[in-house]
Amino acid sequence: MADGQILIAGAGGFVGTRMCRAASAARVPFRAFDSSPERLKVIEAMGGEICYGDITSYEKVRDAVKGVRTVIHLVAAHEHMPLDVHERITLGGVRNMLRACAEQRVKRLLFVSSIKAGRDYRGFYSTTKRKAEGILRQADLNLTIFRPALLYGPGEVRLRKIGEIIRVMS
Repeated sequence: MADGQILIAGAGGFVGTRMCRAASAARVPFRAFDSSPERLKVIEAMGGEICYGDITSYEKVRDAVKGVRTVIHLVAAHEHMPLDVHERITLGGVRNMLRACAEQRVKRLLFVSSIKAGRDYRGFYSTTKRKAEGILRQADLNLTIFRPALLYGPGEVRLRKIGEIIRVMS
């Protein structure tokens, strides 16, 4: 394991895949953690270490964190999922990650939240992101929380409909 290796948790998602690609291009050693073997196959070609696992399993998270210096935590339940899924994935995942980081003496954690966490948005997504930030802020850890408003780019599907509407109207 290389010194300074980073863990990208949620590596197979829209943002995670791009983070892995950027780490690979910059020759930064990284470990990709995700619950989807199919998505991890794409990342394997980028040269990162692959770590299959579910964020809700402390043992899998602990194994993923072993030997890394920095964690980029991207895992969250999707907006349309029910509350119990948000609590298990978003909140349970943050708790598992914090515990593993403390146990493994991880130096730094970067957490991708949402602009919705800082405002009074309704819904399970914004509520659990806000609670996750609160949990993280109580930890004794070098922490950075990002609150992007919108993430888009090639392959992003939510904005595709807007593009189709614009093309039809022009």
